[in-house]
Amino acid sequence: MTRVLIADDDLGILEAMEDLLSRRYEVETARDGEEALEKIARKPVDLIVLDLLMPLLDGERALVKIRESGYRGAIIVMSAHADRLARTRALGADDFVAKPFEFRELERMIERLLPREPRGLAASVPSAGHSGAKSA
Repeated sequence: MTRVLIADDDLGILEAMEDLLSRRYEVETARDGEEALEKIARKPVDLIVLDLLMPLLDGERALVKIRESGYRGAIIVMSAHADRLARTRALGADDFVAKPFEFRELERMIERLLPREPRGLAASVPSAGHSGAKSA
């Protein structure tokens, strides 16, 4: 099953998103950037929804650390501070959404960004005989 990690310090948003997304995906949650990094290290996820303003390790620094760790999956950044969102693309975000947002908007974003096959962490050793090209 496709795994999605949601990182947000607002418990209400976290619980609502978990409830809605868990109908289609296996959902992990984190209350800050450090917890998000720990969870990704323990068990790979296919997509991350990351809030920018969180305690301990904010979303911007978490985004950089996640990409530096070799994570190749999609990352959607969300924030009530829309002026900070554009910068996140340069830091490695695949897309962003300004709070408040319609859940259907986020859902469409997730569907568009999810791979056909789970990506998670980059493999350190390529599998033998894998050309990377598959026909559907």
